[in-house]
Amino acid sequence: MSQTVRGFVVAALLTLGTLGGASAVRANDAPCCEYKTVVCYETHTVPCTETVTRYDECGHCYQAQVTSYHKVRVAVKKLVKVCY
Repeated sequence: MSQTVRGFVVAALLTLGTLGGASAVRANDAPCCEYKTVVCYETHTVPCTETVTRYDECGHCYQAQVTSYHKVRVAVKKLVKVCY
């Protein structure tokens, strides 16, 4: 049984060795690369100013500016190098 398996392995290696020599790509060839545009998403913190009504200790109202920060996802295009 092991001789049969060994025969198949030898036949497979000989076949791959024969086919591998017919490749058009040489070892010293440079890889073929190009740049593709990819859309990535980044998170930015954006300030948002609102006018609110507040009251002092005497009960008098006044207007105040309050700044809060919101996180916003922004689409960004980037160039990525793709080699094959």
